[in-house]
Amino acid sequence: VKSCLAWRETACGPLGAKTVFFIRHAEAESNAAAYQHPRDSPGYLAAYEDAQFFDSLLSKTGEVQSQELAERTKTLPCEAIICSPLRRTLQTAALALAAHLERGVPCYAVEAAREFSQGHARPCDYRHSVEAQRASFERVDFSRVPPGEDTFAARKESVEDLDLRCLD
Repeated sequence: VKSCLAWRETACGPLGAKTVFFIRHAEAESNAAAYQHPRDSPGYLAAYEDAQFFDSLLSKTGEVQSQELAERTKTLPCEAIICSPLRRTLQTAALALAAHLERGVPCYAVEAAREFSQGHARPCDYRHSVEAQRASFERVDFSRVPPGEDTFAARKESVEDLDLRCLD
């Protein structure tokens, strides 16, 4: 966000141009568990395979990260919020962009906004049903998320698949 703020202050874009800010989700519980082990070690990989982290929530550190980010984002111009339908991204958006949501800026969960699928099918990369997510995130429009069981994480994407999804 820092580099984007500097760009907005110094650059003049074409009339009507939009600035897009990308924010990665804050630390999830699955990340915190994995970080207790050396990268790619059996313990690290096991943390991501642990069923308790299905559609992982933010860790306490992730909540703090999101709240700190809220201070930096509250004055940014914002017309819409787009995030993936995973709880860690929905929580990050709810906390980091709270000021915008309180002003009525629309928030859309979009299946096509999910991270690159390597086909690992890890529990943390699956989402709850749209109905369950709606109950927890009432300000979010889930009309761009397919109903039913989540099968996204089980499919390995090619770079071409990702490119097509980004055009969606």
